[in-house]
Formats: sequence, structure tokens, C-alpha cells
Amino acid sequence: MATPDGQIEQLLDSLEERAKELNCLYRVDEILTRPGISVEEACADLVNAVPPGWQYPEICRCCIVLGEDVYEPEEFVEAPWCMKADVLALDEKVGEIRVYYTQRSPGADEGPFLRDERRLINAIADRISLFLEQQRLAGAQECWENALKIDPRLEKAHQYLEKLAHGRRSLPLVRRQHGGRQRGRPGRRAADGGSRQPA
Repeated sequence: MATPDGQIEQLLDSLEERAKELNCLYRVDEILTRPGISVEEACADLVNAVPPGWQYPEICRCCIVLGEDVYEPEEFVEAPWCMKADVLALDEKVGEIRVYYTQRSPGADEGPFLRDERRLINAIADRISLFLEQQRLAGAQECWENALKIDPRLEKAHQYLEKLAHGRRSLPLVRRQHGGRQRGRPGRRAADGGSRQPA
């Protein structure tokens, strides 16, 4: 049975770990929300910002893989003790973030890693995923604006499609009646009270 002093020490250790994890998330958010930052710059900073959030930061290394691009710190070497999480963009896997311990460490919840560290890496992966989606949307917006500079008529076409998408404009109804076709809006009647017939 743990002594009161031992319980207090465990509590302090746990609080210290949570503080490290929160500081890590704050640093990740700070990087990913920096105005004008590119994917390359963000990943280069993230691989150095992530390890301090883990239980043994001095032997912790981070690596981010996006497609064929790999971002890792200097003198990085893979190790058997690895925790990773998928990075998604529009619900498709585009890469992953990996955290390694370069030396054997005491066993915990997931190999040498804590249960809270699993939640932490998942949260970081989610933030990277959101960042990538925002980058894609910004790129699409820039392409659209450049296209408008070349041909301003595209804006009118865009507005027309938006009206159609929101049901603000109805197309002429075409329906068959007595072997023929009738055009007009539903419920329209001729002046004499009968249905309007084709001429």
C-alpha cells in the first residue's frame, strides 16, 4: 500500500506529465496557426516541438511523413519503440506522425508509452489534418482568384451554379402528357381554366 508521501509524489508526477502534454499542444497550435506558414515549415518545426510532451523527452524523437515527403530532425535514427497516428485530409490517409524512443524504457500502457501519450499523438495528428485541409482550401481559393483575373466571366458562371445548388433558380419543367411534351411551371393553367397545351 502506498504511503501518503508516495501518493502525493505520484500525483505530482501525473500533474507534471499533463502540464508537459498541454504545453506541447499549445506549441503545436502556435506553429500551425502561424500566418503564412507553409507545410514544409510547419513540419520542420513540429518534429522539434513534439518530443518535450512525452515522458522521456531526452530520448524522444519525432518524424512526420506526408506522401513521399519525410520530415525529421537532424541525426534522426528509427528505433523499435514507436507510436504513430494517421494524418488525414478529406477523410483519406495522406501520412502519419511517428514518435520514437531511442532507448528501451520502462513498460507502460502501450509499450513504453503512456495512455495519455496515445491521446496526445492522436490530437496532434488531428491538428495536422485540419491544417492540411485548410492549406488545400487556400490553394484552391488562390487558383480561383487567378482564374478570375484571366477571365472575369467565370464569376458569373460561379454565381449561376451557386443559385442552382441552393435551389434559387428552377429549370423549365418537361413532362409527358398524351404522348407529347409540355413545358412550363407546375400548376400553370391556361386563361380558360384548362391545362396549357402545346401549340
